Amino acid sequence: MTMKYILEGKSPKPVDDILEWGKWFETADRRVARTKMWLDVEVSTVFLGLDHSFDRGAPILFETMIFGGKHHQYQERYYTWEEAEVGHRQTCILCEGNFFEFLYTLLQVAFGPRTRKGGKVNMEDQKWKARRRRTDRVHEILDGKISNRACMLIAREYLYGYQEKPLEELTDAELLGTKFIGPKTVAELRTVVPSPQQ
Repeated sequence: MTMKYILEGKSPKPVDDILEWGKWFETADRRVARTKMWLDVEVSTVFLGLDHSFDRGAPILFETMIFGGKHHQYQERYYTWEEAEVGHRQTCILCEGNFFEFLYTLLQVAFGPRTRKGGKVNMEDQKWKARRRRTDRVHEILDGKISNRACMLIAREYLYGYQEKPLEELTDAELLGTKFIGPKTVAELRTVVPSPQQ
């Protein structure tokens, strides 16, 4: 079975002739998408041209990577152009979330905690701290047990989606009703945290 592929439009085509593949590879525009996020962070998605499944199933031919920032060298791979486009957008969402964390930290360092008249602590600040604690709890449960992408999407729901219910009590329907979590992420989560319906 061949490991070399070229693109015809957005569709991969297997190629046995290494010279044909090499000639195509030299001049082809293999980029699916490229997004400059913030500061020195960039998300890039490309067609690889080589099957990275190594004959263990359907060919894996596309890859998204983050360059710079907290998740430098983070990568996800896909089977089709369409999956790669969706994965690129999801990876940009992860980077965007990191930007808001960065911005909040920068503002905290620059201005310190805000207080109202009379020295009372701003409740928004307390709510943020509670959301951070819930997000940290998600990382404690899931880090290293599921993919980085799935872990970050679930954590993002707790940080920016205002999810308050403990992870162990969320049903599949509740997870799928959120802004950031899809069926693939729920399936990964259920390998670590069983559904409360069971």
